[in-house]
Amino acid sequence: MGDRPEIDAELVRRTARLARLEVTEDEIPGLVDHLEKMLDLVEQLELPGSKTSHEQLASARMDGEKLSLSKWREDVVAGESDPGGPGRPEKLG
Repeated sequence: MGDRPEIDAELVRRTARLARLEVTEDEIPGLVDHLEKMLDLVEQLELPGSKTSHEQLASARMDGEKLSLSKWREDVVAGESDPGGPGRPEKLG
């Protein structure tokens, strides 16, 4: 489906390494299948005719709307002493 890389054991290993996840060889076949299903769902959610965030931003500018960056995320970013924070990367939660 679509233009995406082939999902195989090596891609799962690389993804797990990047995400700092410990994955056993026994888990990899199930994760290949799971990742395939996730990407299938993402493709289904890409509705024809829907605007991307870039297109929405461009149309907001054309409509003369004032754009601001004052809306911040409500979650809390990991601080220096929190697990996974910038000061303690070895202590990921």
